[in-house]
Amino acid sequence: MTSPSLSAQGIVLLALFFLTLFPACDAAEQSVVVVSENEVESLPPPTVAAPERPAPAVHQTAAQYSDPPTPRPTPIPTPSPTALIAPTPEAGHETVPPPFPTDVVHSIGPKTPMSVEAALIRDAGVLLFEAGQYADAIAKFEAAMEEVGEPVRILHTWIGQSYRMSGDMNQAIFHFSRAIEIFDNSSDRANRAITYQDMNLCAEAMEDSYAALGMEPFISEGSHSYLEAHLALATCLTRGERYSEALEHMTKGLAIANGAGVRQERMDGLNGLKSDIEAVADGSMDLENFFAAKTFHFIQQGLAYLNAGDFQEAIKTFESARARHWRKSSGIFNFLGQSYAGAGNHETAILNYSKAIELRDDAYNRVFRASQYFAYGDCEPATADALVALEQPLYVDARMHTASDANWIVGYCLGAEGQLEEAVNYLEKSIRLARSSNYSAEEIEGMNEVYEGVQALLEGN
Repeated sequence: MTSPSLSAQGIVLLALFFLTLFPACDAAEQSVVVVSENEVESLPPPTVAAPERPAPAVHQTAAQYSDPPTPRPTPIPTPSPTALIAPTPEAGHETVPPPFPTDVVHSIGPKTPMSVEAALIRDAGVLLFEAGQYADAIAKFEAAMEEVGEPVRILHTWIGQSYRMSGDMNQAIFHFSRAIEIFDNSSDRANRAITYQDMNLCAEAMEDSYAALGMEPFISEGSHSYLEAHLALATCLTRGERYSEALEHMTKGLAIANGAGVRQERMDGLNGLKSDIEAVADGSMDLENFFAAKTFHFIQQGLAYLNAGDFQEAIKTFESARARHWRKSSGIFNFLGQSYAGAGNHETAILNYSKAIELRDDAYNRVFRASQYFAYGDCEPATADALVALEQPLYVDARMHTASDANWIVGYCLGAEGQLEEAVNYLEKSIRLARSSNYSAEEIEGMNEVYEGVQALLEGN
């Protein structure tokens, strides 16, 4: 590991940064924030601390997790066989497919007029949901419902999704059921089927799946509800050892996915699922192992270990998942990077982040690796990754946060090298973006203190 060479100004700057911001903890004591599954084949990874600046508390579940130091990279997706069908504010959004715009879906079925105020509250909830802040998202959706003054199907759908992502399956079922009571539709039937399947309640999952397949899908979502229904049936029929029927539904699901232009990473996951069903059918894979690798709760267990700081158990869990099913997932390598980083294994963490980047070179993976380099004072590769991240398109859910972290890393490292004018520019951008993200007033204040210290050094030259 190389360390950046420091000028006299850089040494003063480093002293300022460390005295004002850095917590006194070693790598093994760094906290973890857990995030849950967030797309058709994906779970956003949790984040591990890098000693850099005060980080916003991200409460992705009803439980309150400790705040990590930052830069805190933004979650990315990881493949899983099923997911929620979620309306998104932007068609084609990567993190919560299939895309169907909220305004379009809301206009289908019984339409409850939504005021501008209620719509703004709902949209704020959508952004929180996409950023993995599920408890806060639920509060927004409930506030929007209160503003409307009566039940709204799409808001119950969003609340159900948020509860499912945070692991509260019973509440998820309740709200999907309320949505269905308001207007019975294939999308919410598929959502509830997937949730029942996660709970290993296959009779209920199959009933909802068959119901979804018997309904016309929303125009805006195409055949995505059919895809999820076929996948839930394939999984449950495998549990019932009805392998020929399971493979029939899996084949239909793959045909829909191909016709819908599903991106390659998900296709890899779906083909892997079919291969595993075939392996169970011919006896080369144990049925228990099949479900251990497929269920949402299996990944939740790994996330629970990670959140509890039991990094070795987290590593075992995610390595097992990778070996069994997610062989081509950038996200699972990112999970492993987080786990090895928490265990203090810097080199293996970097290797896993690098593998994630090989499979999916995007801003999120770049910022995760940049943060790991940065946490160990390795500014050259940290800056390189951060600059690449800033050149790449960012998903709408947390673009401000990712860009803020990347700018902060570059600004800090430039300052350490004595390039104060450029450092000020990047730090200023980071703070401006942080104001548009989910940072608290205290965090912004801490960032401003560092910025003002660098500015003072620059003006003193």
